[in-house]
Amino acid sequence: MNAVPPLDASPASHLAYANEFAFDRRGLRPANPRVSVVVPAKHEAANIREVLPYLGRFDEVIVVVGSDDDESAQAALAALPWAKVVTQTRKGKGNAMICGFMQVTGDVIVTFDIDGSADPHEIPRFVKALTEGADLAKGSRFCPGGGSQDITPFRNAGNRGLNLLASGLTSTRFTDLCYGFNAFWTDQLPLLDLPNAEDKGAHVGDGFEIEAMIIGRFALSKAVIIEVPSYEHYRYHGETNLNAIRDGTRVLWTILRDRLHRRHYRALAGRLQPFGHSLRRPNWMLSNPRTRVLQATSGPQFPDDINRTLSDAWLDHGEVPDDVRTAMAIAATEVGNNIVEHAGGGRDLRIRMEIQVLGGEVRVEFTDDGLPAGVNLASVRMPDPMAERGRGLALAQASLTELAYSRTDNGHNHWTLISQRFG
Repeated sequence: MNAVPPLDASPASHLAYANEFAFDRRGLRPANPRVSVVVPAKHEAANIREVLPYLGRFDEVIVVVGSDDDESAQAALAALPWAKVVTQTRKGKGNAMICGFMQVTGDVIVTFDIDGSADPHEIPRFVKALTEGADLAKGSRFCPGGGSQDITPFRNAGNRGLNLLASGLTSTRFTDLCYGFNAFWTDQLPLLDLPNAEDKGAHVGDGFEIEAMIIGRFALSKAVIIEVPSYEHYRYHGETNLNAIRDGTRVLWTILRDRLHRRHYRALAGRLQPFGHSLRRPNWMLSNPRTRVLQATSGPQFPDDINRTLSDAWLDHGEVPDDVRTAMAIAATEVGNNIVEHAGGGRDLRIRMEIQVLGGEVRVEFTDDGLPAGVNLASVRMPDPMAERGRGLALAQASLTELAYSRTDNGHNHWTLISQRFG
């Protein structure tokens, strides 16, 4: 992954520039992602009543309140009855955001301040940056198109100093480090290595330094980062809890601390690659229009997801004969069922399915993060006709030229299915 510096140009130019560096991401994630908005909202009942209804157009809204803040919780449910209200486990904005992240079910996470300073109508701009190839869409008040009514000269000077420091330590040019309006793909949460929300006692990252921690760790992992222009308005109700000197010091310490551990965050990013990169292929191949990708979690809908993805692939490849399509559908469904049944260990799996039609054959690859399959394909045989189980892998083998299984160095299961040749 490559860090993308901001340009002195329009938002459209930012996105076009990102695409040059994003071949390994574009097309692998959903074009119309489910958007989860995480809203830290301790003692913000008045602003919740005014602002929260504007978030109703998005797929999931998670409002995080303090344990002693029933008023904000009730205001959230009154303003947006289907919102998910979560109680944070410790104190601080950072802990509230982490507690919200734990509840996310969407493809994209948007962090949003409910005090009226952020405009919810800007969220599609952030999502567009992600679908165009960014790992992180970083809101900026200071890149072209952005602005602020609320920042004081003192805070502005401090922000500029922190920007220069963070840019030097992470080799990425930021124009706005300490701004809470950002968006990133949910699949990137593991690389952030954020504090465990269930731990007792205070942690680095529990306070206002959380934005610097998230942005800095994305930069240190060499993620694709795009700054998105955003306009900060005056707070609608109440007073900010931000203390420029105290919280600026925490931000500075966080940046310096994470810089010392940069290899750790790059290693975490590398472990995610089986779900963002095709195994054993250079990144440029992943933009191949002959490739279809499904990224899903195990569940009752997974066989339908497999068949829908295959059907989409056939729309692009009328040259694939009907008998090959049928055989591959049987084999892929049986392998998918085997993964769900045996690799889960009682938990949901992350499963990636990639389809390629090249050189007169269909190739399907599954990657999952489950338990080892523990299977010897050389010994797989069709069971007795009266047996109720055990036919899945035998049927898959009979439908294919090749069925292979391996356990990767990153601890994932990898299945390869190759069809009969045609044409």
